[in-house]
Amino acid sequence: MSNEVRIRACSKQIINTIKIPGFFYQPSWLVNEMTRRGFSPSETENSISFLIERGILKNSPDGVCLS
Repeated sequence: MSNEVRIRACSKQIINTIKIPGFFYQPSWLVNEMTRRGFSPSETENSISFLIERGILKNSPDGVCLS
């Protein structure tokens, strides 16, 4: 599976995991959760960046949340 496909799959899984609007999730917690689902830490970090760039997630000092 190509890296881009893995990043998109991880991104979908992150969106499914982050279900509480306005609640901030620590990236380290998301890395642990996605590792349990078979994604590497770098895939998770790249997916978080991808989602922030697309405006789906919002980054703050408290963590990331749905936009």
